[in-house]
Amino acid sequence: MAEKLYDLVVIGHTSDKPLDALIKAILALLGDNSPKLEFKLSDALLFNNGMASIKESITLEQAQAIKDKLKTLQVQCEIRPTLQLVDKEPDVVEVSKEVYTCPACGHQQPKMRNITGSSQLEACEQCGIVGERFEYNKKRQEVLQREKAKLENERARQLRDTLERAKLDEEENLRQDAKRKLGIAQTNDKTIAIKIAAAIAVLAVGLGGIYYAFQPSEEEIAAQAAEAEKAKAEAKAKLAKTMSQVITQAQEFANGNGASDQTLVAGHPVEEMKDESTLAETQKPEEREAKLVTALKKDNETTPAEEKPKSAEELAK
Repeated sequence: MAEKLYDLVVIGHTSDKPLDALIKAILALLGDNSPKLEFKLSDALLFNNGMASIKESITLEQAQAIKDKLKTLQVQCEIRPTLQLVDKEPDVVEVSKEVYTCPACGHQQPKMRNITGSSQLEACEQCGIVGERFEYNKKRQEVLQREKAKLENERARQLRDTLERAKLDEEENLRQDAKRKLGIAQTNDKTIAIKIAAAIAVLAVGLGGIYYAFQPSEEEIAAQAAEAEKAKAEAKAKLAKTMSQVITQAQEFANGNGASDQTLVAGHPVEEMKDESTLAETQKPEEREAKLVTALKKDNETTPAEEKPKSAEELAK
């Protein structure tokens, strides 16, 4: 086993001497005036960081002796183990009863087992190939082949799609060229449908806006209802006035011809017309007007021209 070695590291000083004088005193004390040692002492004492060693790879006795000498100059040192390579203990391997078969050449050999516990790969005695590495490389090649085949298939598919699209585009261009030469107007049904739908939507919005803009208010509706009632009342009064005038004319006609109260006016007794006038006041204006028109038409059809009663103006003349 190799002897352990140590380094002597300066970690500081408490001397009152100037730095140059202290370095010269240390060199004289150690009996070594080499520039290398002077540089190391300057570095260690100047920066005082405990990282600079002035002596490396010396025995423990040598390091302790130098430390004691430097202590007289009020220079503090520390002894640290030297970093060095250590011989590795050999692996202890025993032969197992299991059989190892080489995956490359198929050679069979007893399987080795490491007693010390360190990792050891099984290598073939005949071809020298390590089984685990061979299996890893084999799997990697298989993966590479699969990915390569997949990539080639994808490229072939993209190429087919590109050629197919190019063929379709060429056919479409030929069709369009033929239509242009034949003077056939090209229409886009989808565009036309969209335009029609947009026009309908705009029209619907416009009509809705107009409807809501001209929608009468509650005051206007109330005013219209009042006007309707007023028109209804005026029509009723007008009808009553007309009936009264007809009855008056009929009475005047009857009195002028010396007829009795039962004399017919236009084919109807005066009493019957009075009753009808009273009944007409209870009916709706529309019903009264329709009934009066029907009666007058009937009278015109049944009364001869020479027997028609004269009007009030003629009688007055």
